[in-house]
Amino acid sequence: MVTRRRVLLVVVAAALLVSAAAGYITVTKRSWHGGTAIEAGMGGDSMGVPALVGDRLYYIGPGIVNSSDTPITLRAIRPYKSPPGLDFVDVRSYRVADFDGGSLMAWFSSTTGVGVGDDPAKHRSEPVIGKTIEPGRSLVSVEREFIMLEFRVSRSGNLYIPCLEAEYDARGVRYKQTIGALYETRVYTTKEELDKAEDKRFKNFPGVPNLSCPHRASDPQD
Repeated sequence: MVTRRRVLLVVVAAALLVSAAAGYITVTKRSWHGGTAIEAGMGGDSMGVPALVGDRLYYIGPGIVNSSDTPITLRAIRPYKSPPGLDFVDVRSYRVADFDGGSLMAWFSSTTGVGVGDDPAKHRSEPVIGKTIEPGRSLVSVEREFIMLEFRVSRSGNLYIPCLEAEYDARGVRYKQTIGALYETRVYTTKEELDKAEDKRFKNFPGVPNLSCPHRASDPQD
């Protein structure tokens, strides 16, 4: 059975790959290469969660670390090739201490969430778009904050996001870069279907077409 706690442990372990230091992460700054400023947190990892049609759904986002020697200003963080039926709403940062047990949230859905204290909509959050990240620093304090992406689920089926896309300004130029994990949402029409299906373990996305994610930077944007 896929539980919030099981997925939490998997994703937190992945997130810690870019969150090894206390407080705001400090990394070794590398010389500027246009459009590759963000450390690819959670790259190559995957996670899958159950949901129902009509759910509010939240996924944890990767750590956003500026590993270049130039300040960057975030202009967007969004799904790369978001599927129909999984509608992206927003990306915001949350305080760890506000959630039940003071634990990092890996995901939440309005149907399968385990308590009001876990619902991100019940807690204060801050926008991340428009923030400037200094060279060698992270977007949020990894001990106190984390990033979540909010969606609305509007159809059933297996819905996949191969990775995320970040858009940011640096040195007067706008860039796009792909980051993050592969997200799978398995959407059911009734709670009975969902409960029955949760007895089956999630697979490693076998035979799923069109999930390529170019882990590279694009050309500067106009």
